[in-house]
Amino acid sequence: MEVMGLMLGEFVDEYTVQVVDVFAMPQSSTTVTVESVDHVFQMKMVDMLKQTGHPEMVVGWYHSHLGFGCWLSSVDINTQQVCPVTTLRFRCVTVVIDPIQSERKGGD
Repeated sequence: MEVMGLMLGEFVDEYTVQVVDVFAMPQSSTTVTVESVDHVFQMKMVDMLKQTGHPEMVVGWYHSHLGFGCWLSSVDINTQQVCPVTTLRFRCVTVVIDPIQSERKGGD
């Protein structure tokens, strides 16, 4: 199953993002796509972090491509475009991981 979550940390400077923690988000997913993201859970989690005094903010999101390589699909690009709006930040980092096909061999 694909997974998706938010990355917490801070923007250190114009070129550096420090990620100190992540949290997975409940979602409906298959081995190929993440069908839906629970935005209510996402906002509640961010609110709980603030209430408990955590200084970290959402700096981006991550998700997996199982066996498809690390690239941004059209859905990922759309998610990335709305990420700054939903996190209220001027920038947002995306990480796509593939634990099955972590790197392509030459010529593929």
